[in-house]
Amino acid sequence: MQALLYADWDTLVMTEQPIPRPQRGEVLLRVQAAGICGSELEAVRKRSPRRPPPLILGHEFTGIIESLGDAVEGFEAGQKVLANAVIACGECSPCRRGQSHLCLNRTLFGMHRPGAFAEFVTAPASVLLHRPEGVQPQHAALAEPLANGVHITGLLADRDLESVAIFGAGPIGLLTMQALRTARKPRIAVIDTNPARLELALTLGADCAFDPASQSSLMAWVGDDGFSASVDAVGAGATKRASIAVLRPGGAAVWIGLHESESPFASYDLILTEKRVLGSYACTMAELGQALAWIAEGKIDVSSWTTEYPLKRADHAFLTMLKPGPNDVKGVITVS
Repeated sequence: MQALLYADWDTLVMTEQPIPRPQRGEVLLRVQAAGICGSELEAVRKRSPRRPPPLILGHEFTGIIESLGDAVEGFEAGQKVLANAVIACGECSPCRRGQSHLCLNRTLFGMHRPGAFAEFVTAPASVLLHRPEGVQPQHAALAEPLANGVHITGLLADRDLESVAIFGAGPIGLLTMQALRTARKPRIAVIDTNPARLELALTLGADCAFDPASQSSLMAWVGDDGFSASVDAVGAGATKRASIAVLRPGGAAVWIGLHESESPFASYDLILTEKRVLGSYACTMAELGQALAWIAEGKIDVSSWTTEYPLKRADHAFLTMLKPGPNDVKGVITVS
């Protein structure tokens, strides 16, 4: 089969690989579409030890079941399915609490096992959802990143969301914005350094958009009290600090971006105003199902701002997204 191989540090090549065989409880999928995630771009750019080569990347994917391994129930060959990126053990304490995304023994496609930038990939049946008829593969591939936004709405479910500041108009920021508007309808401001992405955010439903240098204008827009909540979809030290600074007393910042790990911030600003910082990681199967349903219902725009590339040009697609132009926001590799 054809596959995009992360062969060595800084090296991505199209190669021929053997078609994998499904193990017990797994299916073999003929991949139809797979999104290029920002975490994969960061891993290659920074030579992350979390994704050491050689490796086939790709964890946002959908496809058609080609064959089944032993002991698979509820699925048949020929069915269209969507996969979760996280494979949980189902037995540890977080799994028993219903927090499968925080499984202590979790494995991920494109990290601990081969991913979906290939013609075929194997997947445990436990991470699969049936894909509704009428949902195009290139759209379904965005359900997993959208589900990260669904997860964030859940983390903020017990809070008054009059206003939200979202730092970063990349795919996660834009999808989280749409998830929040669909679920809660707060006033939303998006902050980014890229003018083209700020325009896109406005097109997709943001109430206003600001450059980070326009802090005074941002605060004037929301009012003296600050934002009810914020989302850092970048993960830089500056955006983490800003996500706290813009909050009103008692507000909550959700951090999902992974650009930097170490990030000093003013702890007094948290303590004296009872602000909160919440980490957000991945999604549950229920949240993935909600994301897929919203896409099927046409509530989320996953098509006007994405660029499709055939698998044979997957290396070009990945390199393009590593050094994106103004209109390169989200790349989706289409396979069949």
